Order: sequence, then C-alpha cells, then structure tokens
Amino acid sequence: MRFRARVAAAAVIGSALTTVAFSSSALAAPDFSDCPTTATGVTQCLVLQSTGGSLNINGTAIPLGDSLNIRGGITADSTALVPPVGRTGLDSTPVKVPGGLVRSNSPSPLNNLTVQFKLAGNGPIKFDSGTFDLSLPVKLTVKNPLIGTCKFGTDANPIQLDLPVATVGDFVFEDTYFEAFGNEHTGNTFAVPAASGCALRALNSLINWRFGAPSPAGHNSLTITDDVAITFGL
Repeated sequence: MRFRARVAAAAVIGSALTTVAFSSSALAAPDFSDCPTTATGVTQCLVLQSTGGSLNINGTAIPLGDSLNIRGGITADSTALVPPVGRTGLDSTPVKVPGGLVRSNSPSPLNNLTVQFKLAGNGPIKFDSGTFDLSLPVKLTVKNPLIGTCKFGTDANPIQLDLPVATVGDFVFEDTYFEAFGNEHTGNTFAVPAASGCALRALNSLINWRFGAPSPAGHNSLTITDDVAITFGL
C-alpha cells in the first residue's frame, strides 16, 4: 500500500519528516527499467517528469507542460547522473512559443515557432537525492518552417541551469522507492547567448530580435513543476 504525506520543507531523506496528513493512493508505478544499475558508483535510480512550468527569455514566456524528462542512475556522492545506455539522461519534446516567429496571433503554420531543450555535450546532469537540487548544461533548439533550425548555446558554451528546489510536494512511499509529487525547481542565474546555427546570418539576427537575445543573467528564468521518483537503493 502507498501512503501520501505532505512534507513541510525539503529535507534529506532519512531525516525526520514533518507531515500533515496521510492517505492511501493508487498511482501508476514509475518505470526504472532503463536505469544503469550496473554502472560504477550508481546506488539509486531517478525519474523526474515535468508537469508544468515556464521558460522565460527576456520577457518571452514559454509554457513547458510535460515536455521534460530526466532519468538515470544517482551516484553515492550525487556528482553526476549516469544516463541510460545510449541516451543523454535528458529527454524533451518541442514546446510552442506563444506568438510564434513574429509575435502575433497569426494561425499560419509559417508562424509556428518551437523550442526544445537538449543536453549540452556530455553534461553532467546533477541531482541531489537529499536536497532535490538540480543542475545541467543545455542548449535550446529553435525551429520554424521558414528559417529551419537555430540554437541558443552550444556544446562548448552551454546555458548552465542551476535549479535549486523551491518546493517539495507530497511524498508517497513504496517498499523499494519513493515519489514526490508537485515539486518546483526554479532558477534565474543563467544567461542566454546570441543565436547561432541558422542557415543565414540574417536569420540569427531575426531569432535574436524575437527573443531579445543575447540576454544577460537576471533577465531569464526557468521554473519546472515536476514529479520525482527515486529508489531507496539497489
């Protein structure tokens, strides 16, 4: 049987947890099947699924919904998430930018504009199973039917996201894992560089105009509402 508990504040798992109420809950079990359990140093498995939130680049707010999924093996010292075999540890789907390419309500498909998160280089993704703090280097892929693909950030010069946990939600405990629902990670210390990689240099300028890039730290923010599942051990 599962039990749901409201945690008063983020705390190291294993410390005393202050709760308000308990209730039974029937929820689908998380899928840890691709966790690299035999990798050196891995002691726990993680699945983090976004349920909402927003990326804001210099005033352009982009809803995230369920577009982000982070998964892999947590090491004993939480120095780096070990990704599933053949993957980066970050899976994402493109999300629509409100207003599209020209900041209008035009229904034309040519105005469609999407942004997708991709892990920069080999990471690392860092997730602390005690504090729930999250950090990762990313690049943002921007796509439009007219201009093709551009990007903010590169493998060599990524956008570094440092996302301490602002809220820890409801805990559900099972025999071999626990889940925390309705957490919130947020950060605003990252800069967004000028666009690059467009087919023509002039198109880089168009994307920069659309997002107000380059945009220094303090003018951008990222909030992720998410559910987290972590095994107690292997």
